[in-house]
Amino acid sequence: MAATGLRIGECIALTVDAVDLHRRTVQVRGTVARHPGIGVVFARKPKTEAGYRTLTVPAWVMPSLEAHVLGAVRLTVRVVQISEDCDLVMPTAVRVGRRLPAPPWLRDALERSESWQEEIAIVLPSTAGTLRDPSGVSRDVEAAFVFAGLDRDTSHLLRRSVATQMDDTGVPVREIADQLGHAQVSMTQDVYLDRQPVCTAGATALQPFGLPSGQPAS
Repeated sequence: MAATGLRIGECIALTVDAVDLHRRTVQVRGTVARHPGIGVVFARKPKTEAGYRTLTVPAWVMPSLEAHVLGAVRLTVRVVQISEDCDLVMPTAVRVGRRLPAPPWLRDALERSESWQEEIAIVLPSTAGTLRDPSGVSRDVEAAFVFAGLDRDTSHLLRRSVATQMDDTGVPVREIADQLGHAQVSMTQDVYLDRQPVCTAGATALQPFGLPSGQPAS
């Protein structure tokens, strides 16, 4: 997450075929979430169209990424096409309505939509060899922050840190928005980037407003 700025759900949805170790890239193809009545599933559709993106990762994360790819867990899953641009990927053993009832639209889609079986390889599986639960990962991240003395921070800190680091090194805000998967640049600017306490760009931009050289200002 610190190497990419991915959301938790996007990060744990990473599959081996979305990783190119030679080019040092990862593709964001969807997100993992928990749905009432069916549990943890992988929706092959990011939150917005801007969510579909390919990111180059820094060299320092490659040893860890390579190790995870080598240790990826293969799962046979059921894929249900719930709309033209969204598939739900779930373990074959899942039973709808096992706990809370699924929303009517989802129940309808699961019962009527075309479905098939696939094999996928999860890069960051749970210790049980299944999809990780985002809420569990969120708690783990918060626990790590508490251990580091950041007891009021959440996983959102990692996305903010990625945005801030890119901004500090002069990356244009449009590219930062693309990195984070924001459809609107204003979201990146207003929520993820701090205002600069010292601004020097104005001096250059406003120079033409000045008086000719040598003429005293009033």
